[in-house]
Amino acid sequence: METPHRHFNIIGTRRNWYLLSTFLILPGIVSLFVWGLPVGIDFKGGTLQDLHLNQNRPAIEQLRSDLSSLKISDLSVQTSGNQDVLIRFPDQAKQKPREIGDSIVSKLKQQYPTVSEVSFENIGGSVASSTTQKAVWAVIIASAAIILFIAWSFASVPKPASSWRFGVTAILALGHDILFVIGAFSLIGHFFAGI
Repeated sequence: METPHRHFNIIGTRRNWYLLSTFLILPGIVSLFVWGLPVGIDFKGGTLQDLHLNQNRPAIEQLRSDLSSLKISDLSVQTSGNQDVLIRFPDQAKQKPREIGDSIVSKLKQQYPTVSEVSFENIGGSVASSTTQKAVWAVIIASAAIILFIAWSFASVPKPASSWRFGVTAILALGHDILFVIGAFSLIGHFFAGI
């Protein structure tokens, strides 16, 4: 006995799908315009310092309070693993990144003598700008290649359908999916950035 096949009338209910898609994507688009995208130092420049405490790590609020006297603008303190702390800060006008990193370590050593630096990474603004430009160009070239490949693959489709429309539609669908992910990333990055 054959099992019955279920048919979904996706085209007939497309307005419902458009509404669901809009409902899912719109908050992310608003978030992108209001809060932007929480990008790492690779794309905006700055310093990432990884510190290890060979003891029970204090609460993150305590670490932030300990470092507040250094008056480093936009300082971000996050936990990593059991005993590591990640510290991020943008380039400062008055001090070099290495000097700031050393002052952070010496400040924390006053309270936590076993603190040690695991890594220190600084990326300048020009390198970050170059990384962003290369990423944009990679997306443009990949999109063009996808359109060409799909147009070539569907070249034998009879008229009035155009093989180019298939390629462009595939990129639009991909853009839709990427916009959803980036919007969700923006929302999550805003509300959970300090965790």
